[in-house]
Amino acid sequence: MAQTSGGPGTTDQVQLGLGLALPINPGAGFGSILASADVAVDEKIALRTDVGFESVGFNGNNSAGTSHISRYFAGVGAFIKVPISPTVAFITGRTGAVQFGHFNNLGDSGTGLYTGASGLTEASSDFLVLSGGNNGGSTIIGINLPAGLLLQLDPHLALTLQAGYSAAIGTSGGTRALHFIPVGLEAVITPAPQFDIGARFFLDGYIAQSGGTSTGNPNYFDLRALMFYFRVHA
Repeated sequence: MAQTSGGPGTTDQVQLGLGLALPINPGAGFGSILASADVAVDEKIALRTDVGFESVGFNGNNSAGTSHISRYFAGVGAFIKVPISPTVAFITGRTGAVQFGHFNNLGDSGTGLYTGASGLTEASSDFLVLSGGNNGGSTIIGINLPAGLLLQLDPHLALTLQAGYSAAIGTSGGTRALHFIPVGLEAVITPAPQFDIGARFFLDGYIAQSGGTSTGNPNYFDLRALMFYFRVHA
């Protein structure tokens, strides 16, 4: 699956971003498109907002069916950075369009099931996420309290240890809430001032459910993702 994310600095206080995720193998097709805006309040705090659209369903060998669900989503959040030492800082949230969540394509025998990101609100860096869709797509409300430690080991290398708490509230077939303690590790290499190469390993960290039946829910380590991305900014 290919992912790109741009972030041109419109002004010193505003950064606009565009993220695109396309399932490639198995089953090439359209995935997700996401627009993001970050507004700096001061040197330590930036507010962000996201809107997007994605097509969830099977691609490739469509023996499993060809119907897709169109999902629309939006989120609001903030990036806060509090220095602890010259090389370590406490952070909450992130900036950049690709940081909305992780975008999933599951494959078997030539068929790809693109599940997108709006159904996995626990992976988002936004504090509040709303998503919904047609063709029976459920409405999901995501509440996230992301936290982490940023290690700036070198001007060209940054590592982020991620943690926090998330709840995903679904309204399909009765209201239920899934609870998560996600953890992750992200590395960003900056070979040039306008170009970043990023890699992120993330565990959604499901722990419990409120309401409904929990039959078939994942274990703590069952939902995980490894993501690579490129980011161009000015």
